[in-house]
Amino acid sequence: MLPQARADLHCHTTASDGDHPPADVVRMAKEAGLAAIAITDHDTTAAVDEALKAGLKHQIEVVPGIEAKCELNGYGAEVLGYFVDPHHKAMLEQRRDLQKRRYERIAVMVERLQRAGVKVRLEDVEELARGAPLGRPHLAAAIVRAGYAATLDEAFVKFLYRGRPAYLPIRKPSADVVIRRIRQAGGVPVLAHPGCLITCPDIEAFIRDFAEVGIEGLEVWYPYGFAGRQVRKEAKDREEFCARMERLADRLGLLKTGGSDFHSVNRLAPLGAATCPYETLIALKRRSKER
Repeated sequence: MLPQARADLHCHTTASDGDHPPADVVRMAKEAGLAAIAITDHDTTAAVDEALKAGLKHQIEVVPGIEAKCELNGYGAEVLGYFVDPHHKAMLEQRRDLQKRRYERIAVMVERLQRAGVKVRLEDVEELARGAPLGRPHLAAAIVRAGYAATLDEAFVKFLYRGRPAYLPIRKPSADVVIRRIRQAGGVPVLAHPGCLITCPDIEAFIRDFAEVGIEGLEVWYPYGFAGRQVRKEAKDREEFCARMERLADRLGLLKTGGSDFHSVNRLAPLGAATCPYETLIALKRRSKER
């Protein structure tokens, strides 16, 4: 592997709230010149098998992963799991658990929208989700299709962000439960995009608490600042914040990862907008094999 080889270890597909099928995301990663890509859909590993096959076809390494919602100290967060067994019962349990929580949340949000005069139905959201776990992006798409917003970003700003008429926090499993599930499936748990954790007052203390409950890495390289993504005030200086997170990861002995959080060619960050050295992937793989 060439020394300059890069990996994008945070990508979504149509299995959750991405716009592109797994095989297409893998192909695009190859075309972008990446050496490896991780498929990290929200609370599901349903896309992994298709992505692995596409990786063989396009000769690019695909890391089986997940991005799992959780809660610690009353604050929501997301944990990336790398090199998980996509068919392990712990991953299936995570999927069932969050699918139920997501459905219940979106159903209430639809009711709130209807009371506010926004005529969308739960059936509309399910249709747009195409079998994926229901999420706010699917609800935003239903709002746009119904004519109450011109773009997904506008739908979020008008109706779906914290403090807006339809916002409802999702009930999340505890961090220790999610980390245990990832480890049971052979994976390495990594705290995702700390600069997007907008509600906790002390981000470094929060990360230290996460380290105590078992995360083994921190996503230090991330494309903060793209439209549609709420970030902490200090993360608006992306370069300085990422450097600060690198230093913190080193102090805590955490693996340092990075990725674009790719969802679509039409929204949020482009594929490869943030990457990490291929050596990061080697370290994750080594840690996974120690399970």
